[in-house]
Amino acid sequence: MAQSTNWLSDKVDPKEDLAESKLRGIFLASLVLCALIGGHLFFLTNYSTDSQTVVRVALLPIMLWAFAVTGYSFHSPWCVAGKRKAKLQEIVRRDSQTGAYTDTYLFERL
Repeated sequence: MAQSTNWLSDKVDPKEDLAESKLRGIFLASLVLCALIGGHLFFLTNYSTDSQTVVRVALLPIMLWAFAVTGYSFHSPWCVAGKRKAKLQEIVRRDSQTGAYTDTYLFERL
């Protein structure tokens, strides 16, 4: 027996939820990393010696990288949400079985 598919099944992607949750985890992890490095650098500036200056210089590129990852993972869910919103709008515009535009959408366009 052949499995029936409709127009709607091609538009729903469960991988987007997984990608969004991974981005949320990356954002939280990089935010924690920024906070830990920032706190460490703050305490190093208060109690500075020659060996701690080397550590501080080594931590600055890591902190810049963590800021970049935080910014990327903060912006990416909005991109995913925008794509999801466009897909939902397209689903609402079309009939789930035939894929033809609904009469509500056609009246809006007229």
